[in-house]
Amino acid sequence: MELDAVTLGSTVRITLHQPTPQTVEGEVFSIDHQTDTIILTQQTNQQSIIKKDYRILKISSIGGIETLNKADESLTASMLVPLPPVNINRIRMNEEKAVRQLREEQSRIGVGVSSEAQAIFNSLSKTLPCRWRGEDIIVFDEIVIKSPYSASTCSGGDPMMLDRVKKVLEGEKRRLNREKTQ
Repeated sequence: MELDAVTLGSTVRITLHQPTPQTVEGEVFSIDHQTDTIILTQQTNQQSIIKKDYRILKISSIGGIETLNKADESLTASMLVPLPPVNINRIRMNEEKAVRQLREEQSRIGVGVSSEAQAIFNSLSKTLPCRWRGEDIIVFDEIVIKSPYSASTCSGGDPMMLDRVKKVLEGEKRRLNREKTQ
């Protein structure tokens, strides 16, 4: 495979042999021998908005490369312009947001609980604020639902809130049992 013949701006079809065989097409954005990578841009249309996706491929994973459309020489020279600055603060904010979301998703998964208990939690949490404390489900930060997660194992909190949680729990258990029998 000869990468020296590939020019920036050319449209190429790359066959990858690692980690799984696949074919990728795009416009050559960059070739970096120091990092052993080639970067392709792929244009996508989403709801009439044109976006560019960047694919970073390890050169060592390339099995073959075919030039579909060679770049115009004058365009290639104009492509050698500095990249715009990267907003590090925005990247950090996006990273922090993603980490927060991941932690929240992880906190909604019970550790050491049955699939039925997780299904009950998932159903309850659609309408009530819930969290796990060990194997117990905590609702409204006051009401505790212990295994086997029935109205008789609910305790704590205001009597009106407790009755509400019991009714919702019984309804969700009935619905889950209906789904299980279907």
